[in-house]
Amino acid sequence: MCDDLDPGETEAIQLAMELQASYLIIDESRGREVAARLKIPTMGVLGVLLRAKDAGHVDQIMPLIDQLRHGLGFYISDALYVRVRQLAGE
Repeated sequence: MCDDLDPGETEAIQLAMELQASYLIIDESRGREVAARLKIPTMGVLGVLLRAKDAGHVDQIMPLIDQLRHGLGFYISDALYVRVRQLAGE
């Protein structure tokens, strides 16, 4: 598939193809590129959180995103952070 993907990304892409998944949840840019080439729709963690809020599963997502960003070292650019905050209405 692609030699520079880690085993977890490769397996996730293969499983998404096998199951004909609606979305592959993946955040790494290289994995997203490979998925796009294979015509597999992708969504990242922030997209999942936005959908969870829209569906009423959580009241606020920014505290969760702050925990990802600062507590767990999950990289989120400042521009993306601001955009997600706007989309979430928080």
